[in-house]
Amino acid sequence: MTQKKLRDYSKEQSSITETVETYREYKDVTEGLAETREMMNEKLDDDMKEMVKEEFNELTQKKDGLGRKIEALTRSKRPK
Repeated sequence: MTQKKLRDYSKEQSSITETVETYREYKDVTEGLAETREMMNEKLDDDMKEMVKEEFNELTQKKDGLGRKIEALTRSKRPK
């Protein structure tokens, strides 16, 4: 492999790293939302219900933000 190819591959990898890391975080948040949704269906005392509801709202906002970030990251990498 030539130095130029190695440099090109390295550059390409670094350009997709942020997208991959953001997607992994998005996936984790989505799984957390599913778990939180299940908890919301369980019989919980009022304090616990409120905590689960807050967690659900926080995760929903985080998921939305990560979705927008992924969209922006992938849009900027699309060929024109």
